[in-house]
Amino acid sequence: MIQFDDFSCYYKNKNEFFCALDGISLTIPDGELLAVTGASGSGKTTLLRCILGQCEYTQGRLLIDDVDSECFDLKSANIGYIRQENALYPHLTVYENIAFPLRAIHTPQPEVDRRVKSIAQTLEIPYLLTRKPKHLSGGQQQRVAIARAFIKNPTLFLLDEPFSNIDPQLRMEMRQLLKKLHREFRPTMILVTHDLGEAFSVADRILVLKDGKVSQLGTPIELMHTLREDTL
Repeated sequence: MIQFDDFSCYYKNKNEFFCALDGISLTIPDGELLAVTGASGSGKTTLLRCILGQCEYTQGRLLIDDVDSECFDLKSANIGYIRQENALYPHLTVYENIAFPLRAIHTPQPEVDRRVKSIAQTLEIPYLLTRKPKHLSGGQQQRVAIARAFIKNPTLFLLDEPFSNIDPQLRMEMRQLLKKLHREFRPTMILVTHDLGEAFSVADRILVLKDGKVSQLGTPIELMHTLREDTL
């Protein structure tokens, strides 16, 4: 469970501080798929960065599994993270890209092979394992990036605008893939997106941020008649 309790985050610009998150109170239960949306600059990415311990100036409390974030051991935590730029290693094959997190913790080769082939099968990319990233389409690269992030079966999966650079048809396919992964593995997922259709189609709940504050929070059914593009 992740809990923000009257939590604020600031960025320093020269001698001035800018408030990016302003008094957020929010509980994200285990296994939930939460979509976070809002206008540019509303604090969406900052929310993820705070969970990852990448924000220096904060107030209030952020608890991860009932442990204060300042004491939480992020290095040993099983967290998957996908950004808009998938950042595959261009000199490695798809197989080695996916296997990289397991190699980093010295996983025995038979287990690496089993898990890489298993997640590749789930994501329908086993035929790509011998290719290099430059020979993949944008959608294929995104699947590989997701496979790499999922290879350690994360309990928490953070996604920051992961599908914004692919065409609408592929984006629909990736939404279905995301729901499939959530259904199979049941991690806690936090998806940052500017696309309301995406938020409504995949999320258990939707969080709307505005000027660093919680503007709306509810299930897609609860927000169906109140949340529109012009409200962001």
